[in-house]
Amino acid sequence: VIPTMIAELISLDEAAAGGDDEAKAKQDILDKSAGQFVGAITTDGVSSFVTELVKPLLSENGPTRAWGVHLMALFFAENKTADFYDQIPLLIKELVRLFTDEDRAVLDNVRDCLTALVKNVPLDQLLPHVDFTRNYIVSLISEARHRKGAAKGPDFRLPLFNIP
Repeated sequence: VIPTMIAELISLDEAAAGGDDEAKAKQDILDKSAGQFVGAITTDGVSSFVTELVKPLLSENGPTRAWGVHLMALFFAENKTADFYDQIPLLIKELVRLFTDEDRAVLDNVRDCLTALVKNVPLDQLLPHVDFTRNYIVSLISEARHRKGAAKGPDFRLPLFNIP
C-alpha cells in the first residue's frame, strides 16, 4: 500500500505545484487518506508496517524519500493506539541518516517528522534513546566530513541544521 500511495502522491506533485487545483485537491484527499491508514495500524501490525515504512527512505529518488518521511510523520501524529515504542530506535536512525540529504523537501519533512515524533511520543519513551541519537549524529557528521569532496574545517555544515 505504501509504495502505491507514494507513487500517486508523486504523480500529483508537479501538477499541484503548478497551480492545478484539481491535482492539489486529489493530493490533499490522498494525504488525508494516508493519515487515516497509518492511524489505523494496530500494535500487532507495527513491526511489519515499520519495515515497509522505512523502505521509501532508502530510495534514490528524492520525492520518494520526501513522501516516505511525510508518511512517517503522519504515523507519529495520527496513530494513537499502536505501541510502536520498540521501533523508535530504527525510526530515529532512518531519520537521522537523512540529515545529510541534499533534497530540500526531504530535509523539511525530516524536520517536521522529528517534530511530530517529539510532540506525540511520551518523553519517557524518547529519553532512553537520546545517547543513541547523539552518538549516531556524531558518527554521521564524522562520515560526512571524511567523504570525498566534503568541506573541511569550520565551514562544514550538516544540511538539516542549516535550513531556515
